[in-house]
Amino acid sequence: MARPAHRFRHIRLTSHRKLNAECKIANRPRKAKEAGRREVKIVAAIKAAKGGDYAPGVKSWICATLDKQWRQVTPADIKTLVS
Repeated sequence: MARPAHRFRHIRLTSHRKLNAECKIANRPRKAKEAGRREVKIVAAIKAAKGGDYAPGVKSWICATLDKQWRQVTPADIKTLVS
């Protein structure tokens, strides 16, 4: 007897997935611009830092960009990112 209730749930979830996909497509250009601005800020923070004393967000960005763990990142790697 509970079978028809699943039909309405399925319709609602399908509609929700469609709306999420549309929002994701609509937000893609805005997020790309934001990523570009963030990259400029982080490179400036890397250049301003003295002696490898980086903020956690900068370390995270460096690790994600190089696809390495922080303990594997060398100063030469960071110089290649900055230049």
